[in-house]
Amino acid sequence: MPAVISASVPIVGDQGRVVGSLAVRLLPGANKSIDLIDAASDLDSDPALEPIQLLEDCEYAYSCMFEGTVGAITTDRPEIFSPDIPSGNSGRLRAGSHAGLLPVTVFGDNKELGTAYFEVRSRKLDYLKHYRWMLRDLTKEASSLALESFAASQQRLKSDVAGDAATAYERFALLSGLWRDPNTQAAIQLILALPHSGWALTPERRRPGHGLPISPGVVRQLMRGTPRVPWLNSPFPILSTVPAHVDYDRSEPTLDTTPNRFAKFVLRRWQGLLIDLQEVIRRRAATPAQRRGISEIGWVIAELETVLGESLFAQVGDLSFFPASDQVLQRRAGYRDLLRVYMEVEGAVQLAWTGGSEVFAAGQRDVAQLYEYWVFIQLLKLLEQMCTPVDHSGLLRQTRDGMDLDLRRGQEMAVRGRCVRLGRELELELTFNRTFSHEKSWTLAMRPDYSLRINAADDTLVAPSWVHFDAKYRIDGVEELTDLVPAGSDEDIGGSPQPKRDDLLKMHAYRDAIRSSVGAYVVFPSTSVSASDNAAFRRYHELLPGIGAFPLRPSESGDADGHRVLSDFLDHVVSHFASSLTQDRRGRYWEGTIFRDQPDAATFGWPGSWAKPPADTVVLLGYVRGQGHLEWIHSTSRYNLRADGRTGSVGLASGELGVDLVLLYGTGIETAELWTVLGQPEVWTRDQMVAHRYPRQPGAAYLCIPISRRLVDLPASVSDPANVERVRRKSHPHLAFGAPATCSLATLLATDAS
Repeated sequence: MPAVISASVPIVGDQGRVVGSLAVRLLPGANKSIDLIDAASDLDSDPALEPIQLLEDCEYAYSCMFEGTVGAITTDRPEIFSPDIPSGNSGRLRAGSHAGLLPVTVFGDNKELGTAYFEVRSRKLDYLKHYRWMLRDLTKEASSLALESFAASQQRLKSDVAGDAATAYERFALLSGLWRDPNTQAAIQLILALPHSGWALTPERRRPGHGLPISPGVVRQLMRGTPRVPWLNSPFPILSTVPAHVDYDRSEPTLDTTPNRFAKFVLRRWQGLLIDLQEVIRRRAATPAQRRGISEIGWVIAELETVLGESLFAQVGDLSFFPASDQVLQRRAGYRDLLRVYMEVEGAVQLAWTGGSEVFAAGQRDVAQLYEYWVFIQLLKLLEQMCTPVDHSGLLRQTRDGMDLDLRRGQEMAVRGRCVRLGRELELELTFNRTFSHEKSWTLAMRPDYSLRINAADDTLVAPSWVHFDAKYRIDGVEELTDLVPAGSDEDIGGSPQPKRDDLLKMHAYRDAIRSSVGAYVVFPSTSVSASDNAAFRRYHELLPGIGAFPLRPSESGDADGHRVLSDFLDHVVSHFASSLTQDRRGRYWEGTIFRDQPDAATFGWPGSWAKPPADTVVLLGYVRGQGHLEWIHSTSRYNLRADGRTGSVGLASGELGVDLVLLYGTGIETAELWTVLGQPEVWTRDQMVAHRYPRQPGAAYLCIPISRRLVDLPASVSDPANVERVRRKSHPHLAFGAPATCSLATLLATDAS
């Protein structure tokens, strides 16, 4: 498109009269990335767009010119126009962040003078292509769901759109996405270049002497036809006469075939639909949005009329029935594509999309918002590949005007499916704009664009996992998410992350704040989708937990660029969740176990030499039979356990031998003592016990646990032997009094809170 330094837009008043002009120009020394487009003389530009085009979020200088005196100039866009003189005739203009139509109503002394129209372009050069491709993809998915409610043989061969102007424009936007699809245009051009042809039979009468084609009917007439005339010099003695004339059918090639009639019907059907939609919008009060809507529909109608004006359709009659079983329509290139698009349009005719008002209302082309909806459709397709079936009931809702695509910002919507992976049945739920309130987020409420919930019905020990995605259309590459501002530059603030990295940092917030989250990822339309555009960061060595970014871009073919990488990633995520051997599952199991219904422990110091947390430290509650027994334990650094079959005896496989600590308590012991275990248990016989001056009559055999010096003092309530006995009775109510028992150190310390 031709870039200019300055351009002027007419200010149009009542009845189309030009009352002045609004000039826009580049600022002196403006960044080279900022441009101003005047497409008035560009024959290749989109005629539905305004010729003077600004770049989003860029600043320009403006000035107004009028005939005569009009007073102080103001506009209905004070957030965009900043006057630099009291009269308001000149100043700065900063385009908004939404691409599309920008109408500016100008006032003189608060009296409306007229309106000027600009177009705001997205910074991405391919935004119009992306916009149309994404709208096409979204329409195809939604219309295919709407088509499930009726069969092809039941199609209505008449236009029947209704509703208000807003609904009409929503339907037009969906239809135009299909009409401008390059595949649709290619199908029509292929039909025009290589139309289907057939043979037509034309009745004809000839004299026998003028030559006749040989056919059974002609032979019968030669033998029996009347009236007859003599055949002089006949070579056949039995055939001395011939009929005066012979009737037969002459075959001629024709283009008036059922497939071509169907093509003509489809184009006229679309033409009629658009005319009806245009009429609905025309009845609306005159506004810039109405002007844009009528203009856009008019250009598409003109394109359809151009195609219908081709010589092919002048030779084709009207379709009288729907040829659902015609083999040419089913198999031949061009015709089968047109049949497919026709079915998609019929689904789209039933659809309105109230959420689309954020994307294309009032002439806007909010490509960034459309990208958010489009990515959800791509994730839905990937879910459909993994699950059979998928419950789409939440995506469409019935209205009095037909079906509504219930996809809009701020409203939660979910689709669900089931799949089998590694022999396990998994439940998958893809949600749009789900809000994770305080119950699900341990800080503030969070709302990712999309969240995938994975749950195994047969696993109640581990909570379901969440994987989150956010769409960011304005990001061009991974470097915008990961680069730091160079140290020492004007923007350097100590190496801290700059705003262009905020999107990736938000993924940290999602993964860390939302409970049961194992991953959070940015989705963006890279300018060149390749393996280097992926940025997946793993917290540990496994796929999950992690954060990162994936490129996903609309394409002309309809297969999103980058969908294979994202598909493989989601496939690996589901397999990762299904596996019982991952460290991630192990960590989530123990995390759930640790924080599930645990009492608050008493305040207690943690010696640096302890290897395990108190909840994983096993304590032997060792009963001491008097002061003499306690002194013997102190002198030998051993705690003895019976091993001869008497009450309280233990075996070599008993858990009491694998403890980390020994808590000494008992009759006559004022304060319980906590000792650490030094090594493996030792087998002592009666003779050894006697030799070490055991204060009581020893049994036949003992297992003695080597222990070290006493550890730090326990809290007073915990070291009370009566409290220790209560813990033993609660943990092991069936053991005999004085029998050895075990518990965790955390359980023991929690007695202080009880």
